[in-house]
Amino acid sequence: MTHMPGSDSWAPRAPAASSPVRVLLLATTVGGVVASASDARAERPPLVVIRDGAKDTGKFARGPGSVAAEQLVEVKEPLSAAQLRFDATPLVPVLDAAYGPSWRSRDAVVFHCADGYKSLVKVQRILRYQPLLAHRRADQPRFEITNRDGHPVPLGPYYLVWDNLKAPELQETGAKGWPYQVEAVESVDEPTALSAAEPPLGASLQAKKGYERFKTHCVACHSVNGVGGRVGPELNYPTSVTEYLQPDWLRRWLLDPTSVRARTAMPGLPRLLPRRERIADDIIAYLTSMKTQKQAPVD
Repeated sequence: MTHMPGSDSWAPRAPAASSPVRVLLLATTVGGVVASASDARAERPPLVVIRDGAKDTGKFARGPGSVAAEQLVEVKEPLSAAQLRFDATPLVPVLDAAYGPSWRSRDAVVFHCADGYKSLVKVQRILRYQPLLAHRRADQPRFEITNRDGHPVPLGPYYLVWDNLKAPELQETGAKGWPYQVEAVESVDEPTALSAAEPPLGASLQAKKGYERFKTHCVACHSVNGVGGRVGPELNYPTSVTEYLQPDWLRRWLLDPTSVRARTAMPGLPRLLPRRERIADDIIAYLTSMKTQKQAPVD
């Protein structure tokens, strides 16, 4: 269970320093390398739109800027803790062009990233704060940031950014809902999108709580029955993680991953998270309940 979601994402990314594998990824797209700031006229990378599982690049073959005016936005970037400027396209008109008005009445939008990370952001939050899809740094040629530990983090093809200078309350949520290396968007209803990972009938109250914790802290990077991200391994099919890891070791892995495996990219539950030991136990209860309800992932 790596990166952690909040209530409006499958999991808010952990600081990029804790995920060194991401640092090695090149900022490439389906069509090639992300355009540099020195070439303002270069075509933007395509953006994939997913509808009912089918992928479509036709609408945004020339990037989101083909349907909405680009603008300059300055934000307090959470991974670097620096105030940075980006060239970006407002997300709402992009989603309107992709789905018509239907996405506004659904639960959330999933942002699919190049490394398999998935961020689920509530529609209500999108409409309230009007985020943007950034495609370029306005103040340097490389589309990347340097995180607080001094590591470069490639951001392309797209980086979902929020004007947290205009809405300072967004700064309190840190990197939650700031997926980078975004390649595709998908409009979803949350119950339908997560149904294969729901706990079985008759599951204990603790397992049901653990399911909510799993959605908050694990599902952006890990999947259960194919539901979730692909940064980390599938946790239930064909063999549940609870069938090959003893509960004490699984608990230790959730709380302090580096005490189990050196140089792991998994950050574990946040150190300042209240009642984190209880949360770890809830997640284990959920994963244990799911070993009786296995489904083959559907790609």
